Amino acid sequence: MRRLRLFFELIRFEHSIFALPFALIAAMLSQLWMNARGATVAVPLSLPALSAPLLQTSRGPIFPPAWTLAFIVIAMVSGRTLAMLANRLVDAAIDAKNPRTADWHLPRGVVSPHKALVWLAITAIVFLLSALALNLWCFLLAPLAAAYLILYPYAKRYTIWCHYVLGGAQAIAPIAVFLAVTGTMSWRIFPLAAAVGLWVGSFDVYYALQDYEFDRAEGLRSLPVAFGKERAKFLAMFVHLVSSALLIWTGFIFSLGAIFFTGTLVFTLVLIAEYFIVRLREDLTGFAFFTLNGILSLLYFGVALWAVAAG
Repeated sequence: MRRLRLFFELIRFEHSIFALPFALIAAMLSQLWMNARGATVAVPLSLPALSAPLLQTSRGPIFPPAWTLAFIVIAMVSGRTLAMLANRLVDAAIDAKNPRTADWHLPRGVVSPHKALVWLAITAIVFLLSALALNLWCFLLAPLAAAYLILYPYAKRYTIWCHYVLGGAQAIAPIAVFLAVTGTMSWRIFPLAAAVGLWVGSFDVYYALQDYEFDRAEGLRSLPVAFGKERAKFLAMFVHLVSSALLIWTGFIFSLGAIFFTGTLVFTLVLIAEYFIVRLREDLTGFAFFTLNGILSLLYFGVALWAVAAG
């Protein structure tokens, strides 16, 4: 139990909820795409409990079958865990120098690099097997996604746009979910994927404010270091508005109606409010990045579910 607790603390497991709601939104939109074509989602096993549609409406099922939905969640959580473990291992030496992170598990020696590497290997296997359980295309493309998740921690050594490289890791999820549900690909899911990537990337800009002085001293790259804090904050807020515009476009693509558009408007107002929170109280960055946005993503999923169910 102690090892399990250390593992969950190391990867900040509770923060998996940060982007998981958008993967579930992608699952609903993918099922809507299938409903419009009168198609059904194929699953490897024909057991009724695993292959039956979930939450029927006049437009058809809201979610893909339980088998597909379960392995989407497993792939999402294991992929995010893989990325976090890679980040912890790659940045262990940097984290040991940073006063904000020096007390984390790897720098403090509570978890050894060898143990973290073993956990990373196990997580990668779970990720690949969950992709295989979805369909062959997911399995064949999963190593490319895994490679991106492992390599993105190096980005801040080479580019000031590292925040949006991180966002790209999150943007993979809606695209992968669409492929898992439909077995094919369509441009219609890309606005949602881009919205998620830009949303997460901009919050990483805010998060990087905490390490501004350290990053400058160590020669690490970030938008706050390159442009200054205030310009970086404004750029992040502007990109958040672009993200909201992409969500509105997604609503039109999938005919989600007034409920979704109203929810997106509220979502946008909260993003703008968070800009002012970070601008006025930079010490609240941790709260704005994790707590508030975890709640916000859950509420937005609820709005999307309501919009799809309402037809």
